[in-house]
Amino acid sequence: MHAVRDPLRRHLSGTLTIAAAAIGACFVVLKAYEYHDLVTRGISLGTSAFYKWYFAITGLHLSHVAVGLLVLTVLSRVVRNVNTTPTRAALLEGGACFWHVVDLLWIVIFPLICLVR
Repeated sequence: MHAVRDPLRRHLSGTLTIAAAAIGACFVVLKAYEYHDLVTRGISLGTSAFYKWYFAITGLHLSHVAVGLLVLTVLSRVVRNVNTTPTRAALLEGGACFWHVVDLLWIVIFPLICLVR
């Protein structure tokens, strides 16, 4: 948001939005690879309660990341516009808040699933 409001750093806003989308896309690719690996090893929802919750929670997070990628795609087009109206600024802030909440949830989900036994 700071880059959008500062005329000297405005050119960074599009680049930073695309970088955030690239990181989100990496997460999607890694989860697809991980799910494929687990399923080929015979692990599914019915394997155990852990994997039932693992697939449910990470799958729900993955769906929110996919929505976030769509939001970032829209935002990358909005930030290219030179004139930032209050409505566009609110759209940017709302989209950025959604993306950061999804990111914050992963910070909670990862240790909960992968580190707690």
